[in-house]
Parts: sequence; C-alpha cells; structure tokens
Amino acid sequence: MKTAFVFSQFPCYDEAFMLREMDFLQKEIEYIILSIKKADRDPVVHAAGAALKQKTCYSRLFWSRRVLLANLAAFIASPLRYLKALILAVRLGFPDPEFMGKSLALFPQAVYFAALCRTREIAAVHGQWATYPAVTAAVIAVFNGIPFSFTGHAHDIYLKTAGLKLKMEMARFILTCTRDNVRRLLSVAPALPSDKIRVVHHGVDCRRYPFRPPSFHAGREFRILSVGSLFECKGFEYLIDACRILNEKGVDFRCRIVGGGYLEEKLKERARAAAVGGLVEFTGYQSQEKMPEHYRWGDLFVLPAVTRIHWGIPNVLIEALASGVPVACTPLPSLPELIGNPVCGFTIPEGDAGSIAGLVRRVASDPGVLGEYARRGRRKIEEEWDIVRTSAIIAGLLNDTGTTHNRGQDHG
Repeated sequence: MKTAFVFSQFPCYDEAFMLREMDFLQKEIEYIILSIKKADRDPVVHAAGAALKQKTCYSRLFWSRRVLLANLAAFIASPLRYLKALILAVRLGFPDPEFMGKSLALFPQAVYFAALCRTREIAAVHGQWATYPAVTAAVIAVFNGIPFSFTGHAHDIYLKTAGLKLKMEMARFILTCTRDNVRRLLSVAPALPSDKIRVVHHGVDCRRYPFRPPSFHAGREFRILSVGSLFECKGFEYLIDACRILNEKGVDFRCRIVGGGYLEEKLKERARAAAVGGLVEFTGYQSQEKMPEHYRWGDLFVLPAVTRIHWGIPNVLIEALASGVPVACTPLPSLPELIGNPVCGFTIPEGDAGSIAGLVRRVASDPGVLGEYARRGRRKIEEEWDIVRTSAIIAGLLNDTGTTHNRGQDHG
C-alpha cells in the first residue's frame, strides 16, 4: 500500500539509521514523507537525505493559509469527524499537560497532512517515533479511515509516554528495535497481544560498510575509535580520562572521536588538561559517506554511554561490527542482543576510565581476540542486521492489508 511516514524532522543528522531505512524502503514500496519540522538547521545533510527530500512534504507548524483552509474544509465536510480527531489528540496527550499542548498545537498541521494524503491516495500511515509523529499519524488515520502503525525506539517509549497505551491499542502493528523494548511496551499495555509488536533491528548496508580484518600488530600504535554526538549521554569524558591513564602507562595509542555537539570545546579542554590533546582527535560533524573510512581506521570501538539516559542498541555499534571493529560499551539493557551469543564485544563498567584503559591494554597484548571477535561480529550483522532483510520485513508488514495483531514476528 502507498504509505505516508511521519517524522519529527526529515532528514535529520542524528537519525542516519532512519535515513538508511527510508532509502532502502523506496526499493520495496511507494511512499511519501511528512515532516513536522523543517530540515534546515543541521550542520551536515547526508547524501541520501538530500536525495529523499523530493519525497518529503513540509508545512508551517501553525496557522498558515494552506493549513487554515484545510482545517476549514475538513470541519465543513465532517464536523463530527473533525471533533473526533481533536478529542483523540487530547486523549493522546493525557495526562501530560506539556505533551497535550504540543499535540494540540500540531493538530491543524495533521489535518492539513490528512488532506494531502487523500490527494496522494495514501492507504496507510506510519509514525516514525512513538511521540508526536505517532500522534500526527493517528490523527491522519482517523480523518482518512486508513490503517495506522508506529515505531517505538528509545526515549519515546521510556520517558515521553503520554497516550502510549492508546496508540498501541489503535495501531495495526508496532515496530521496535530490541527485545528489551518489547518488554517495556508490554509493561505499558499488559493486555496487548504480544505478537502485535514486531522486533525489526535497525539495519545497516553491509556493502557500504565492507568487512576489514583487524590489522593491529605489535609495533603499531593502537587505535581507539568512538562515534557519536558530543552530548552528556555518550560519556566521552570517561574515554578521555582513560586516554590519560594509557598515556601515563606508556601505551602507544591514538584515539579518534567522530561527531559534533555542544560539548566539543569542553571535551577538547579536558583532553588538553589531561596532557593527551595531541593523542585524541576530534573530527567534528561528519557525513555518513565518510563513516566507513573512520571505521576502517579503528582497532577497538569504545562507547562509554551513560545508561540512565541511553536506550536500545546504539547504531554506531552495529556499524562498527559490520566493519570488523570489535566494540566495548557500558551495560545497556539491550546490549547482550548484539554482542552476546556468540560473543563479539566487551562490556565496560559505567563511569570507569580505569576499566577502559585496562581493556585496551589487554586486547592490545592479544590481537588474536580482536580478529575472532571481528569475524563473529560481521557474521552476526549479516544474519540479523542486514538492511536488505530488515527493510523487506517492514515493507511486507506495510503491504499486508490483512495484517492484524495476531500476525506478528516472533520476538523471542
């Protein structure tokens, strides 16, 4: 079925995993993208995002002339349906006043998008987050009498949960990216049939991230890689402190932190104060097209994420494993799904720079472990995270006009 995908913002620099998904889905289904916000402030626009802008529809958030006319036409054509959809927006924001206020502010735009979907003969609508995109998608579905579904990822199912139970009950199916997220969703709606929720991992294009056997050997500097936005949730300060320890121990290494964010200058100053300013490289914002080169550079990928503000499986870990770089991360609830059975990565204690430094010293002295973990990791990505497979599952769900709550994928 021709589908409309609702995003908070498309394209978005921090949502490269969604961009990959949309890029591959266009090979499988016909769709348009509805973007709640304009995409004009990101420091870097990935090439695939620029190409998909032609499929993306924008409107002003509040009362533009087009939005006003669409709302007047909708109310005149069916005042009862208009009021029903408005009441739904209120219910989807309850009991969070802030969430309700924003949902109501987005309502006129959702009505405009609903009219646009009718013009484009859209047969299904999917929200790409469980928050405002799902609210907008649900309103469109009510107006147009079409199936509604959504994807729940991270903070949108753990923090901003207003109306989540109702969205789950309304949805034809629900997508999420980890089995741990399924447990979370079922705790919100215990009576929901569990097979209404489908686990579909965030896929990676294995051709774009070709496998490179580990190349570290005695006599060469050990290369530590990390990737992510320079925010508190990534814990990069602990990685910098680990670099200080390694330097004091006389370890020959280099560290590269790929990404940008408001903490960049503060982290650089921390590196200088730790006397490792010349050993830690900050690349700033990078396009997706440059990422395979960075992964080829690294020997070990380290992400010292802060667990209380981190959910799901960080996509940078998936990209690293696809490239043949073993990973180390703090004990996020979903991490065992990626690096366990067979083991292809390391778990590091949160906020413990000494443990990071100790791990680097151990693997640098036994590079054979890196080779074995690299092969296991690549094999796991090919089997479970290949985007050709994951996008085909999503397309199949959207194309299946008979999909109901009792026709879901086994989420183990």
